[in-house]
Amino acid sequence: MLNKEQLLYLSEKQEQLDNYIISTKGLELNEDMDNKKLIALLVEISEFVNECRAFKFWSNKPSSEKEVVLEEFVDGLHFIISIGNNVLYNFSNFEYKKEGNGDLNIWTLEMYNSIMSFYSFRSHKNYAAMLNKFLNCLFILNFSSEDVINSYNFKNKTNFERQDNNY
Repeated sequence: MLNKEQLLYLSEKQEQLDNYIISTKGLELNEDMDNKKLIALLVEISEFVNECRAFKFWSNKPSSEKEVVLEEFVDGLHFIISIGNNVLYNFSNFEYKKEGNGDLNIWTLEMYNSIMSFYSFRSHKNYAAMLNKFLNCLFILNFSSEDVINSYNFKNKTNFERQDNNY
């Protein structure tokens, strides 16, 4: 599980990336950008779940390789941390509470619901619930915090490079 220090680290790294994107693209933080980040989070979670394939009852094809699934998870992590930064969430106050029964399909539905709850009322309480739900997936798929941090750092570097190459 990601601890408070790791969440603060991710928050700082994400703030650097977001500031770089805003600066180089001449953007400004506003409600429209906040909404686009929520949509991006929904899309990234969908891509993640698609790689896991747990909902595909009609198919015998297994989940994608761990690295692919982890990369998709981390894509969502970029956006959920960015959203937390936008609402000035204090990650040092976050208290993780394990929840759920380990079913990825139930997690997915509950994750979408928590995103929409946050969309409807953007409070620190709703953000913490959304983050808690997101991080619960680490237990479902048995990802270590080291796996997540390493994958995040790799993807963060890639994201900076993309910005430098007119992505």
